[in-house]
Amino acid sequence: MIRGVELAQYRSNMRWWRNKKEMQVAQVLAQLQCVLRAALVLFNNIYCIPTYLVWMWAILLPFRETRIYIWIEKILYRHLLLMVGYWSFSAGYTIHEVGDDVEDLFDKRTLLVANHQSTADVPLIMSCLQVKRNVCNHVMWIMDAMFKFTNFGVVSVTHGDFFITQGKDTRQSQLTTFRQHLLNVYLPRRLGWLVIFPEGGFLHKRLESSQRYAANNGYPKLDYVTLPRVGATKLALETLTDPDVLKGQPAVEYLLDLTIGYPGAPARPLDILAIATGYRKPHIVHFHYRKYAVKDVPFGDGDALIAWMYERWVEKEQLLKHFYEHGSFPSAHAEDECSTGIPLSSSHSLSERSIEGARHAILVDESRDNLPMEREVVAPRPAVDPNRREQFSPLTRAERPRPVELSHVYVLFIHVCWILSSMFHLYLYRSLKAVVFG
Repeated sequence: MIRGVELAQYRSNMRWWRNKKEMQVAQVLAQLQCVLRAALVLFNNIYCIPTYLVWMWAILLPFRETRIYIWIEKILYRHLLLMVGYWSFSAGYTIHEVGDDVEDLFDKRTLLVANHQSTADVPLIMSCLQVKRNVCNHVMWIMDAMFKFTNFGVVSVTHGDFFITQGKDTRQSQLTTFRQHLLNVYLPRRLGWLVIFPEGGFLHKRLESSQRYAANNGYPKLDYVTLPRVGATKLALETLTDPDVLKGQPAVEYLLDLTIGYPGAPARPLDILAIATGYRKPHIVHFHYRKYAVKDVPFGDGDALIAWMYERWVEKEQLLKHFYEHGSFPSAHAEDECSTGIPLSSSHSLSERSIEGARHAILVDESRDNLPMEREVVAPRPAVDPNRREQFSPLTRAERPRPVELSHVYVLFIHVCWILSSMFHLYLYRSLKAVVFG
């Protein structure tokens, strides 16, 4: 009997030891995979960005003012965005799109506004735009100036993206510079979509100051988004709908509201390190779309635009609240409830109260970006009911998410082409060196 117990204990210990060894081996393999992915991403940057710059700033530089130069640059830029977007797709971080169908916007000038949670937002949007025909070729990004000094910054500068410097002291001058950029770069190059993050920074950096501003001015307390800044949005809409500015070019027709939902967020959203190394488990990132005709957006009145944008961000708050509770965005017939999910008063909508308060808040000498954190609004507003909860219906079969899929074969083909291009540039360099120096 004792020998039987000892034998059973021995077998149990052996199973435990084997399981431990298997776990250790799995951990080592996972770490090696992360290192290998990081090395491949680094190698990708080493050959793709210099290749792009050699084409744009050396070989094709004499043709810089021609249409053929712009056409080639757009193709190369799209390939670069494809490579960056493929990093997340190959790591198992896939995108599911829900909400409005945006296929009819592919060939129209569109202003895309999105919530900003982490460094993964931009590469994921890059991945998403790849499946939208020629949107990637003609997209312009409006980003924080810090991104100019990243590895991709010089590419963005060459393509014509715009970098905003944050801060009250430079706000008005930046808006003036942005308008000139639209006139001198966006329109001459006939770009299409514009991508803006109106929150002005990552969620974890701006949440506290945004909530403090909301508390001081009677706006709803938002936990999953921050109140948007509207200066760049207003300026883009005003400039790109003015017939005197467009001179026959198509105007911006739609504003596309994108809400990004990460599983496990907001505490720990996906980030660029996870995309580059794949150290986190594969999961699905959800993109929720709502499209609005620009003619229905009150951008001509600064007060009304603030109210309209705040209304959209309150809806984002409710959408994300539902997402974190249920793992998906609400169905289409339940989304209407989001627009009244955080009431300010039983008798006044957010738009009404925002317009009323904004009229008191805007100073004569202040810039069009109407969200300085230290300003106080004269008109008080009632507090938010913290116990209010919304009921949503599950997605129907017709409302199932639309997965974003990239072709592995096509991506491999693009990589091979760029590697061959890099080898061609090295051959040219050696040939020129031999001719010049003998």
